[in-house]
Amino acid sequence: MKTTSHVEATARKDGVGRRIGRLAFPPELERSFRIAENAVQARSDVVTITAAVVALNAFLLTDKDLIPDVFDLAVVLRIGIMTPLFVLYLPLRSWAIRRDPASALHALYASALYLLSFAFLLVLHARTESRTAADYFIGCHVVIVYFNCLGYGGFKIHFWTTCLACLLFAFGIMQVTVTQPAVKLDATLSLVVTAVLTLLGVYRVEFNRRARFLAHARAQSLLAEQTALAARLNRANAELRTHALTDPLTGLANRRRLDEVRRRLEARSIPASRIGVVMIDVDHFKLFNDRHGHTAGDACLVAVARALRGAVRPRDLVVRAGGEEFLVLLIGLSAEAAAEAAERLHRAVAGLAIPHGARPDGLDRVSVSVGAAIGPAQPGTSLAQRIAAADAALYRAKLAGRDRVAVADPVRERMPSAA
Repeated sequence: MKTTSHVEATARKDGVGRRIGRLAFPPELERSFRIAENAVQARSDVVTITAAVVALNAFLLTDKDLIPDVFDLAVVLRIGIMTPLFVLYLPLRSWAIRRDPASALHALYASALYLLSFAFLLVLHARTESRTAADYFIGCHVVIVYFNCLGYGGFKIHFWTTCLACLLFAFGIMQVTVTQPAVKLDATLSLVVTAVLTLLGVYRVEFNRRARFLAHARAQSLLAEQTALAARLNRANAELRTHALTDPLTGLANRRRLDEVRRRLEARSIPASRIGVVMIDVDHFKLFNDRHGHTAGDACLVAVARALRGAVRPRDLVVRAGGEEFLVLLIGLSAEAAAEAAERLHRAVAGLAIPHGARPDGLDRVSVSVGAAIGPAQPGTSLAQRIAAADAALYRAKLAGRDRVAVADPVRERMPSAA
């Protein structure tokens, strides 16, 4: 953990740090500090008030010996007036904090109790005729020490309340007739010294609390920044991965993505018979580009890609294998369903009815040739061999006149020529 001096040195690097010494933060940060301080104090309020009430009434034992002639008045002041006022602090504080978590109303109430405690001690001292009353002023020291140890509301409230208490004491003791002037002076000076020393303690405690709060706030801010940065990096990495595995023109998977899926399927030992492979090639695409231009060619490929993606299930993988060539992996389909999917892919492109005015075969629209490796396969057939078989079937579809579907012969999928 950082030492206070190190935290202070760190804090003083900016304007907020320089304000710690003045026991103030900018408004928003100051409010957060007050909320945190109120929450900390709330955990000990019951114990604090209970201790105050016990101590307040325990001094009746000294009242009986020091000021027996006004003991009845002491009982009334301690038990009848001050005790209820101390107990009232708890509901008042709860109400104030519910209204405003940063409220200082309870601290002002505590200050009022502080001054009232001084007042009733001075009243008792002024009323008594006891010769032992000269020692009664010691109770005022106890009040100062106790209140300034609590730290309610911060140094400023304690400073001004303690100053008022000292003035009240100085005025009140002058009204006492049973105490010698020298004793009064000694009592006043000793009270001032007690006040100064305890206020120095209050200042240092609040300074340290503010330094720790600022260090914690900075740590939380740094953590939040690091978390946000990590989230941005994760998003950036995800985007980079998506770009790395996606064809930029069509938005389909690319060959890198195909290789990744192939390795995953092989690692799961999925038999080739459960993976249908469909190879698709846009017929006479070079002539389309030459006639209509590369911009129209790109638009044509995007439309074809969209049609292919819409013709299969979401779980199927549609890949732009290169140029005007596409590949589809159909996972877990029966031979009949895979054959129907291949026909559906062929019809989906035909349904686009994209004009093609440069075909040598007289067809005036864009079409595709399809080669499919589907259904049963020889034992030990790999996905790479299925892809090669689908490619061979695509070649046969082209030789047969294009714009059609050709299905690979499962017996030939293991032949070296298909590898």
